[in-house]
Amino acid sequence: MKKTRENKATIQNLELLEVLIKEIKRDYPAVVDLAEGISIPSGLSGGGSSNGSSYNDPVALNALDGRRQARKQSLKKVQKKVNEAVNVLQTAAFHSQRIQTDTPQFW
Repeated sequence: MKKTRENKATIQNLELLEVLIKEIKRDYPAVVDLAEGISIPSGLSGGGSSNGSSYNDPVALNALDGRRQARKQSLKKVQKKVNEAVNVLQTAAFHSQRIQTDTPQFW
């Protein structure tokens, strides 16, 4: 293989993909747990009393918490980008095989 700049960059990117895939696979279960987990504070701490015209509603506080929504949106972006990456890599593999043989494999 010629050591052109493009070939070196492609090999480096393939190595980076291996590292990134390992990291995503390692972190994904925790990401899902954080995005889907709802921590409801206990009402036994004395914070459930009325403060005049409204009362403390921990379920509503969690439902309206922007962090929860942001985590779910980030999880959807991760899922979408992983799916897009798979499609792009399948296309790259197809073209790589196409150069080597007249009958490329399909996934």
